[in-house]
Amino acid sequence: MLDVEQVMVDLSAALEKSGKYPEGIDRIEPHGMDWAYVETSKGVFLFDNEACSPGGDEKPITESRSAKWPLYFCKKDAIPMFPDGEMSLTPELIREFPTTGTMNFGKWVRKFGHRLEDNFHAWNKFLETEMGVRPPAQVH
Repeated sequence: MLDVEQVMVDLSAALEKSGKYPEGIDRIEPHGMDWAYVETSKGVFLFDNEACSPGGDEKPITESRSAKWPLYFCKKDAIPMFPDGEMSLTPELIREFPTTGTMNFGKWVRKFGHRLEDNFHAWNKFLETEMGVRPPAQVH
């Protein structure tokens, strides 16, 4: 699983160092804090813990087809409503992100309600049949 908190700390530090940190904000947050990736022979797939991918499809992230990760610029004691920017995620960048370990895909995805169950089963079937990942897939 990605250490999203550390990714945001690193991004903030890089923006500050470059002089591009947005003025008047307290922190930068992504859309959701629970993200992981699965590496297959056909590419890298990024998921949140509802088994949703940033692109909303079953195509791998590639150098030419990066995932767009919405970012929110947060002011102190304010809850942002809409993304203020986005981060392009390539397989190389995703692999460089710090992680908190690996976990079975089925245990990592939150499973309650029909929509989440459907998301999980659709991705699990896709990873097994199309990508050749034998269950259980491990997320990083």
